[in-house]
Amino acid sequence: MTTVKIRGSIGSWFATAGDKSLPIMWADQMTRKAEKFVLRTDWLENSRETNATKRNQLIEYFEPHRGEVAEIILANAKNPDVRPREIKDYVAVFEVDVINVTPEIELVIRERIADAR
Repeated sequence: MTTVKIRGSIGSWFATAGDKSLPIMWADQMTRKAEKFVLRTDWLENSRETNATKRNQLIEYFEPHRGEVAEIILANAKNPDVRPREIKDYVAVFEVDVINVTPEIELVIRERIADAR
């Protein structure tokens, strides 16, 4: 498996994997449905107004890919029950099918592209 250095910055919902800026999604929001792994946010619709710009950046990233393929960075949270979340570690870069963008983002995991190093 290929590895990639992932770099994020405090407060950003995106990180850099190699030369790509990709959205960070949370591993604990991934569930198995039938033969697929589905990742569905549970916070976008109710995010604070102070996060409107970040929320819009996330929607603007996924919207053109609705019904198509996109890439994400999967991360583990230090404590999944605490908001805002802090990144414990990056897991990998994944290729996903974008199913929905609003009210919540829903993705189906297609392929693990690269492990985080």
